[in-house]
Amino acid sequence: MIISSEYESKPEAVKKTTDRPLKISAGKIKIIDLNDGTFKKSEIEEKLHQSAELVSQAFKEEKITNLMYDLSRPENLRTWRRLNEYSAEKLHQAGEKIILAEADGKVAGAAYLRNSDTGSLFMLVRIYLPGIIKLSFSLIKALNLRRIFKSGKLFKTDKIPVDNYYNLEVIGVGKEYQGQGIARLLLEEADNFAKKTKDCQGIYLYTAGENTRDIYQHLGYQLIDQKENADLTVYHMFKMIE
Repeated sequence: MIISSEYESKPEAVKKTTDRPLKISAGKIKIIDLNDGTFKKSEIEEKLHQSAELVSQAFKEEKITNLMYDLSRPENLRTWRRLNEYSAEKLHQAGEKIILAEADGKVAGAAYLRNSDTGSLFMLVRIYLPGIIKLSFSLIKALNLRRIFKSGKLFKTDKIPVDNYYNLEVIGVGKEYQGQGIARLLLEEADNFAKKTKDCQGIYLYTAGENTRDIYQHLGYQLIDQKENADLTVYHMFKMIE
């Protein structure tokens, strides 16, 4: 249900008076943790909504998104956006890690981490099934089922070197905030969280972009597996936590 872990894509245009990124100083970027217990329910709901909108914007033209979904129709795009918001809500409700970067009170970047223990079929069904049933008809219309079945094996690997780790499910930065180091800040915060988490041995992700693969390698991730077919190449990556 979650989108791939890729943060440099070609997001749809943002409606504003200029296409230039909003320049903000590092001191004005605030990293927040929605799990720290300091936010009211209404605040959490609003931040999750902003985060889901940002993710939808950033991944609309991403390779894996377009393999899985047919977003050429407005109704399918609306379904996909609802699914993104539902997924963020359920991750938070399950106690998973949601890290946000804020600038001037607005969500500028987001990273979602999911414990590998939550990856079992039973756990995923328990978390997502109620909402998926509500979205079932519109979701089926939005999915590229043939391509999903054809490429499903690309997203699986048995090369993860440890048992206890976190999945970096999503990392995205709003178009107007890109190129200002926000993704790096989110990744650093994810590293800090993993280091503080008992028994966590690393962070796993996959990406379909050569550029993002190279960026993750520069930030300490190792390429552990690579799978491809005629439609897509998927790079499986892992970072050991010392």
